[in-house]
Amino acid sequence: MVNEKINSWTFEETVITAENLMKNEKNIFKWDVLRHLKDFAETYQKEIQQYRTIGTVEECRAAVEMQTAIPRELIEGKYFCPKCHNLMPYPGYCGCGQKVY
Repeated sequence: MVNEKINSWTFEETVITAENLMKNEKNIFKWDVLRHLKDFAETYQKEIQQYRTIGTVEECRAAVEMQTAIPRELIEGKYFCPKCHNLMPYPGYCGCGQKVY
């Protein structure tokens, strides 16, 4: 279940409150409850889309590791990327995306 709070309510609290109000309160303007649920759903949907755009924790961790410069390997007087072993005569980013110095 969703545990995050939006507008100070969790998703479960929003649903339970809406159900209780719809059943018990005859004088309440039900559109307010529906509007709150709609706002909650839209905000949650936007946040989920942002997380999907960013990627998983593992993908983010891998991207950070690739941006952390590591030393090139010196083999027979030539420099190579230690990740993919491409020839790297100059420091910078390898074709595999790894930053090397």
